[in-house]
Amino acid sequence: MTFQRVRRDDAWVDGRVVTGAEFARIDANLSAGINGDDGSSHAPSSPVVVAGAGAMATGVWVLSGTASVIVDESAAVPSQVVFGDSDYPTLLPGHPGRLRKLSMPLVGNLSNGDFDGSSRFPGARAVFPLDVHHGARFVSVTVAFEVTNAHGPVPDLPRFRVFALDVRGVSTSLLVGAPPSGFLPYSPRPPDPAPGGKSTWGPDGYLEDGVFIHYFVGTIVPNIVVDVERFTYWIDIIDESGPYANSGYPGLSGNAYFSAVTAFEDIADLRPQ
Repeated sequence: MTFQRVRRDDAWVDGRVVTGAEFARIDANLSAGINGDDGSSHAPSSPVVVAGAGAMATGVWVLSGTASVIVDESAAVPSQVVFGDSDYPTLLPGHPGRLRKLSMPLVGNLSNGDFDGSSRFPGARAVFPLDVHHGARFVSVTVAFEVTNAHGPVPDLPRFRVFALDVRGVSTSLLVGAPPSGFLPYSPRPPDPAPGGKSTWGPDGYLEDGVFIHYFVGTIVPNIVVDVERFTYWIDIIDESGPYANSGYPGLSGNAYFSAVTAFEDIADLRPQ
């Protein structure tokens, strides 16, 4: 809503005295206006509508509290938020958008035939590319797999290695606590039973949709910032083998590795990946 006029246009004529009340009204209207030089604060009782040629900002616009930017899709011509060729939204610390998880099926591996949806023999090995978020801090990798045939005693457990590979073919191990080989064995999480005190190894992980799923969770060493211009990122899996703890019993083939989930923090902006 615009300010109420003090007089109509035809009432402003030479020689007519401006009253004190009119000066007070003019002063009130001016003081309620936007101070384009020094800044000002406003709480309009109804929306401020800008039509015609619109508005342009070359400085910073800050929305705080419960403020929102709403694109009205009810208009006859849909509204749009348009960014220039070098513009993108940024995310301040604490914003939930700074966290992200990417899930990928474990297919398309480099295995020389060791894996075909599941392991073909004990100790089968496969390397899978990981989906990552450029510029974010790499936090963890979680692998879901199923031991399809219960057997015992427990074999040597599956092992996992996460690494970055540079353009020269040099790999860098990324898992916390990994030995020089880079491989960490599967370590059960509750309610997964610990294999050391068990007589069998098999369908006893997390029950999901009728299937018992085991999870390997690998923590990435601190302060690894993803850089896809210099590195590719991979997970290397060696399936169970044997014997576990010199039991003399070999592992079995057929374990199915379903997916890997990579987790990231400190995503600073929403630039396309």
